[in-house]
Amino acid sequence: MESDAEYRWPQAVHPRVELERGFRDALLVPKALGLWATEERATGRYIGRCGLYPQAFGSLGALRIHAGVHRENARSRGVVERLGFTLVEPVVATSSPALDFVLDGSTLSGRG
Repeated sequence: MESDAEYRWPQAVHPRVELERGFRDALLVPKALGLWATEERATGRYIGRCGLYPQAFGSLGALRIHAGVHRENARSRGVVERLGFTLVEPVVATSSPALDFVLDGSTLSGRG
């Protein structure tokens, strides 16, 4: 995914060996917060990443959290929507495949 020029556009594509090293060093290390590798359940094939960065609402006094999701990834869209994220209207002039979802911190106060 990270070595796919279409997915990464307009960001730079890095060599696969560099990406695999970063994947092992960052995503496979157990941690409470941060990005985690996601795998296809049936095959164990790496299909993406998800998670929260350590800078959450309380520690930064943040008002909202953003989630970037590929527009054609219906399952990821479903996950963020079930978590309470709402879609930010995409910029019409952009050709990026990413959609921006937002979770407003004030909506979490009544959750258990």
